Amino acid sequence: MKKKTAIAFTVVLVAFLALRFSFPVVNDVETGKSEAYPELKPVLWKGSYSAVFWVSARTAKAMPLWTLTNVQLSDGVIQAEARTPTMGFVDDVWIRVEQTSQGIKVSMRSKSRVGKSDFGANARRIQEYLARLQRSLKAQDLVGASSRQRVGVADTE
Repeated sequence: MKKKTAIAFTVVLVAFLALRFSFPVVNDVETGKSEAYPELKPVLWKGSYSAVFWVSARTAKAMPLWTLTNVQLSDGVIQAEARTPTMGFVDDVWIRVEQTSQGIKVSMRSKSRVGKSDFGANARRIQEYLARLQRSLKAQDLVGASSRQRVGVADTE
């Protein structure tokens, strides 16, 4: 029995170390600013600022295990708490929608509240959200889509 326990412990330890060294030691990831994830870039979109904002808010609302905590059209801010599926840790999410000379820019930050490394969870969260957002923006008829009721999210102002 001791031999089986030792083997099991060794397997778990090797798996943990493999995971530990497979991901950068970061727990705070932001589009366009995280050296560990240079591929994560903000989304640029042509169209109405309010339409892009409300589609961004609706996409955030539809994310699994996310709870919206702040939605401010006037400031271009969407905030949420995201729970991890296995351990139930709560991470903070900030989405910023802003008008630029190139179009509407949607940037995002995801930060773990606990620990030094997130094992890539924040980067995966950003990738998933931005992929869903781009699909939603492409699928939307953005003309007249700025109605809060149409996207199903209420401004908390």
